[in-house]
Amino acid sequence: MRTIQLKNQVINSSGTYELFFIKDGVRYHHILDPSAGAPAQCGVESVTIISKNGEALDKGAFLMGVKDELAYIDSLDNVEAYFIIDIQEFSN
Repeated sequence: MRTIQLKNQVINSSGTYELFFIKDGVRYHHILDPSAGAPAQCGVESVTIISKNGEALDKGAFLMGVKDELAYIDSLDNVEAYFIIDIQEFSN
């Protein structure tokens, strides 16, 4: 989607687009919500975190959801987040 140049930074990405299977018309991916014991269902397809310290915040973004994760990212210094979302999930 875009090129990002890093200098003294770390990039972490997670997404639901590679490791998944479909059974009975339902798509199951590998990022699990521990409270539900099932794949996270919050409308996030992919998240990329860029930071100076290498914080592994990418998986947490799926569990928090976009709005809560963005609020959390805004509270941190030197951290950026890029989300790819399922627009149908947010158009309701």
